[in-house]
Amino acid sequence: MSQPRLTHARLEGANVIVRPIRREDAPLAFPLIHAQTEIIKWLAWSGPADEAELAEAYAQWNLGKDDAGANYRFAIETPGCPFVGAISVRFEGHPGLGDVGYWVAARHWGRGIGTEANRLVAHLCFVHLGARAMTATVYLGNHGSARLLEKVGYVREVDAHGVPLVGRPTDLDQDSWTYGLTRYDFQRASAGWTPREETVQFKGA
Repeated sequence: MSQPRLTHARLEGANVIVRPIRREDAPLAFPLIHAQTEIIKWLAWSGPADEAELAEAYAQWNLGKDDAGANYRFAIETPGCPFVGAISVRFEGHPGLGDVGYWVAARHWGRGIGTEANRLVAHLCFVHLGARAMTATVYLGNHGSARLLEKVGYVREVDAHGVPLVGRPTDLDQDSWTYGLTRYDFQRASAGWTPREETVQFKGA
């Protein structure tokens, strides 16, 4: 059986909203990510070359084939800020196992935004998409991201394996930690928590 395919998803927490990313987010996102080395050094890509590249990438938020799993891109909002970062979850090629990636603009660090965005996406995956488990990769030294994941319930599973860096001048691998999250660990870490609001729609529903 194929994994359910989203046509829309919007989840709101206490201070964060996660919703489908769109082309119109590019002008807001570009100055937050382009040449921002404090963010780029922790990502597996070198960032967008220009705003048009980002707009093209954001034109579609749900990708992948139904029978092979789908990939979803979400924008992260906070009150008064329509775009502060992005979070994606990838199922293509491994339905039921979601792989999460994310970034938050440096000016918004230290406010719990990434933690809440990851909690909202984990809720979406476990409650609505039937995920069996979630994974996330963190480069060695990115202790802030590691702590963020642990607050959501992720547990470090694999240490120091090389991850390809896409588009970097050196084209070298970088050592990383792999974190995993089961439904049980998520429920234990988020006991009593639910999104403030959620709207989830599926293909064919």
